[in-house]
Amino acid sequence: MYTLGDPFNATSDTDLRLFVTSVTDGIYKCGEGEEVKVGNATIKIKNVFLIEFYNNSDISAPKEELCSGQKQTPTFPYVLRDKNSIVCTLAKMSISLKIPYRKNNTQYDTAIIEVPTTLNVSGTCDSSRGTSTMILNWNSEVSKTESTFANEKTNTIVLHSQRDDIDSHVSVITANIFIDTTHFNDAQNVGEVIQMVAPFKNLFSAPAKNGIHSCPEKVFTTIGGITVTMRNVLLVAFDAQQDFASKQVTDCRSVYFERDFTYIVRRNDTGIPCTLARMSIDATVLYKKVNLQNNRTLNVPSTAVVSGNCSNKSSEMTLSWSESDKNNTMNTITFHIGKNETNFFVYQVAATVYYNKDDKTTAIQGESYNMQDLFSASGNNGLYNCTSLIHEIKIDDIYLKITNVTFIAFNTETYLSSKTVTQCSTNSGGDTPIPSVTGYSYVVTNKENVPCIAANMSISIKVPYIIKNTSTTNQTTLIVPIGKQVNVNGTCENEKSIMNLIWTENPKANSQYENKENKVTFNFVNDSSNYFIRSMNLSIYLDDYNFPGANATGSYINVITENIDIFSTPLNNVYKCSDKTSVNAQNVVITISKVSLIAFNKARNITSRSVNCANNESTDSNVGAIVGGIVGGIILVGIIGYLGVTYKRNRGYGV
Repeated sequence: MYTLGDPFNATSDTDLRLFVTSVTDGIYKCGEGEEVKVGNATIKIKNVFLIEFYNNSDISAPKEELCSGQKQTPTFPYVLRDKNSIVCTLAKMSISLKIPYRKNNTQYDTAIIEVPTTLNVSGTCDSSRGTSTMILNWNSEVSKTESTFANEKTNTIVLHSQRDDIDSHVSVITANIFIDTTHFNDAQNVGEVIQMVAPFKNLFSAPAKNGIHSCPEKVFTTIGGITVTMRNVLLVAFDAQQDFASKQVTDCRSVYFERDFTYIVRRNDTGIPCTLARMSIDATVLYKKVNLQNNRTLNVPSTAVVSGNCSNKSSEMTLSWSESDKNNTMNTITFHIGKNETNFFVYQVAATVYYNKDDKTTAIQGESYNMQDLFSASGNNGLYNCTSLIHEIKIDDIYLKITNVTFIAFNTETYLSSKTVTQCSTNSGGDTPIPSVTGYSYVVTNKENVPCIAANMSISIKVPYIIKNTSTTNQTTLIVPIGKQVNVNGTCENEKSIMNLIWTENPKANSQYENKENKVTFNFVNDSSNYFIRSMNLSIYLDDYNFPGANATGSYINVITENIDIFSTPLNNVYKCSDKTSVNAQNVVITISKVSLIAFNKARNITSRSVNCANNESTDSNVGAIVGGIVGGIILVGIIGYLGVTYKRNRGYGV
C-alpha cells in the first residue's frame, strides 16, 4: 500500500506488443481503450494516433492502421525466467535442422525439422554468475503450431549462454531429436534419439552490459552432416529487464573482435587496445645501383612487432620487422594519428626501409606530406573499413600500397562491436579501385567482401545405384554446373574454410522429385605454410530422370571423404593443374580437372603468383586409398570440442 506523498515506481511486462504497425509507412490509429498492468496499477490508454521510427517529412504519406481486437504475436516467443520468476533471457529466432538418416532399404534421405514458435521453455539463468541455459522442448509428432507435451518422446534444443566482463555470447548449442515416423520416413532407427553438440567461440555476441544481438541468418553444419539454420535472430541473453531504449545492439553482419586485428597498440594504464589495425601493406623502394634506377617491393608481415603510444588527441603506431638473420636492422613504418572535434585520421606516415636485406647501411627514409582524410572515421567510437580501394602513399622514394583496411583509433572500450562504421568511397582521392574476381566460377567471400576462396574447376561425379527389384548396378555421371546454375557459399576462417557448391538437376517435367538440391562441400585447411583440401562431403539426390529405375528413388546418397589432402599449395599462391584427380569413395568417383584455385586469400586483388602441378598430362591420380567412404548419414562422434552427432537409444546408450 502507498501513502499520500509516496512516489509510485513500477514497470510493465517487457513484451507488450502495443500499437503494432508498419515501421516504414504506418500510422497506428485507435479510439478504443487498451489496459496495461504496471505493478499494482492499471493504465488505460485510448484515442491513440501514433507514428514511430518515421523519417519522411510528408506526414500524410503513411498508410493508416486501425486497431484490431486480435491478440498480437509476442516479439520474443521464447522467454526464460529465473527462480524468482523474473525474465532473464529473451529470444526470437526461426530454427530448422536438416538431418541425414538411413532408411530401411539402406539408402539415405534427409529429414527437415522446424522448431515451433509455441513450445515449452525451461532452463536456468544466473546473471551474477553470467550463465543462462534456455531449453526449448516440443513434441516430435505434432505440427509447428501445436504445443502438446503429453508424449514423453520430445525434441529439445538447448542454448547455453555465458557472460564475462566484455561480452555475452552463446557458447554451445545442443539438441536431442527423436527419430519419429512423421519426419524420418522409413528410417532404420525409429525410436532412437539423435544428439548434437555444437560449441562456438562467440556466437550471437553482444555487449556484456545490457546488450542485444541481431542476426538475419546463421548457418552451420556439424561434422555428422546436420545443417542448422537460424534466421531472424533477436537475443537478449542477460539484462532482459533493463530498458530496451538503452540496449547496445550488435549486428552479426558487422561484428568485430580484438582477434580480428593484426596490429594492436594498448594503453599502458588500462591495457585496453587504443589503436587496432588490419591491413595489407606493400612498400616499393626506389634506389640507384651503378647509376641505374632500380626498385624492390617488400611486404609487411602480419608478425611485425607493434609499438606505439596513446593519448587523447594524438597517437602513434609503428610496425617493425627484419628480413635478415645476419644483422639486426629493422624496417619500420610509423602511422601518426590525430583527432579533431569530429573524426580521427592518419595525418602522416614515416618509413625506414632497407632495400638490401643483408646490408644494414642501405636504408631509405622518408615522411609523407600531412593529410587529414587517411583512414578517417568518427572520433567518437568510430571504425574505418575499406576493402574496395588501394590507398597509395608517397614517402619520398618509398611508395606504400595499403589494401583491405580495418582501422580503429582512440578506442576506450573493451568491447568493439558497438562501433560506428565508416566505409570508404569507391571514387575518393584518386585511389585505384581493385578489380573484382570475374575470372573465377566459384567464389566465397568473407564479411568484408574479400574473396577468401576462388576456384575454376571441372567436376564430375560418377554415382552407382541399384536397379529396383534386381541386383543390377547402373551408374550416372553428374557434372557440377557453373554460373547461375550453381549456388556458391561457405565460410572463411583463419585455419579452416569451407566452399559449398549447391545445384538442382533437371528431372522430367512434373516429376515429384524435381527441385531437390545436390551439394558438394570442399573443406580447406591452412597449416601456416600451405593450404589444401582436407576432405569433401557429397549429398546427391536420386531423382527419377538421372537415375532411372533406381531402387532408392527419392533418397539421398551422402558421402564423406577424409584426409585426402589434395591440391597442396603455398599460401598466397594460386594452384593450377589441368590433370585429372579422382577421389574414389565406396565406388562414388569424384573427378576434378582444369583446376585454378586459391584458398585463404586475404587480398581483394588475387595474386598472379601460381604453382603448377608436377605433371601436366591428362592422367588420373587416384587417391581413393585414403578416402573415408560412404557415411550412414550420421556419424558416431565422442570428442568434446568438435561438432558432433551421435545416436542414443531411449532405453540406453548402445547403438
